[in-house]
Amino acid sequence: MASKDNITDSIYYAPGIKLPKQDNYETAYNEAAGELLKRDLKDIALKSGAQLIQQDASSILALTFLYNDIYIEYPQIRLYYKNKDTEPGLWYKILILHYLIQAKGSPASGEQITFKQITGGLAYYPAFHRRTIKPLIKSFENDFNKYIIAAERIGGVKSDISKYSVFFRVFPRVSVLLNLWEGDEELPCDGNIVFDSSITDYLTTEDITVLCNIITLTIIKEGAGE
Repeated sequence: MASKDNITDSIYYAPGIKLPKQDNYETAYNEAAGELLKRDLKDIALKSGAQLIQQDASSILALTFLYNDIYIEYPQIRLYYKNKDTEPGLWYKILILHYLIQAKGSPASGEQITFKQITGGLAYYPAFHRRTIKPLIKSFENDFNKYIIAAERIGGVKSDISKYSVFFRVFPRVSVLLNLWEGDEELPCDGNIVFDSSITDYLTTEDITVLCNIITLTIIKEGAGE
């Protein structure tokens, strides 16, 4: 099985999409950690769906992110896996902190949207498609069933929406539906990624881009047995 958190920083470069440069990752993390320190933990837990664990000298926010249980210690702002000796990669940490900071507590709307319908998403969509759907098709076009198997191994759940749809509960209040479809003599293989419209109450367009990059590359690595 793949080591899911060893995804190189290069996946976060998406032409046309404003993502922090590599030398600014630490700055982005420190800014997010500093912002978390200003917030009320009970309010964060309520809005994000995290569990607040009170201790004598510190507190812990317990949060599920994709296939892992993450602990966020406060006030040290240390992120680590509940059942592993390692810590998440830096971009995982940034994404998790952004989710906690930005969570508004909105319920799922039931309205499904694509990346094009997110603020700025229409202009960025060609780059988004190149970084998400195209790599999946390239990796699995000869056997989409292997895509389903790899996705399920990292926590995805097969959906009945279509033959090759997988549902991911990314955070307690954020989900992603990833669809691929086979081509024919007239149309090539393609796909899309669908979200509940409430996702914008939890993640920015840039964060959504990074999240989908993570899911895509993790499925590909799992499928390759890395």
